[in-house]
Amino acid sequence: MKRDTPNFQFPPGKPPRSSLTLQQLYQLAQHFAQEYPISPSKRGRPTRYSEPMILALWLFKQLNQLSYRQLHCQIKSLSETIPNFSTLHYRFDRISADRLAKFNLWVTQQLAEEETSPSASE
Repeated sequence: MKRDTPNFQFPPGKPPRSSLTLQQLYQLAQHFAQEYPISPSKRGRPTRYSEPMILALWLFKQLNQLSYRQLHCQIKSLSETIPNFSTLHYRFDRISADRLAKFNLWVTQQLAEEETSPSASE
């Protein structure tokens, strides 16, 4: 059974979809993972790609409304070690909808704080 994942949407007045780079999203995902860690699974093979990387890729895919193939083509130019289509799909599907919604809300709040901070206007 396929579940629906939440779509990321900026609140009105926030940056357009293409203004955030994958590197910026990865930094946000790393901070999120530090603030809200999850306990690692004790079953199966260790994951090859970190949760922050998967969250950043998911958000990049959502913001730019990319298919898995388009996402793969865009990230192929950035790094030699990237997940293949099936890994991306599997990992996106394994992140709980609650965690994705929490990440979505957290990123929105972080971007709003950056916009209102005095250093952002300089």
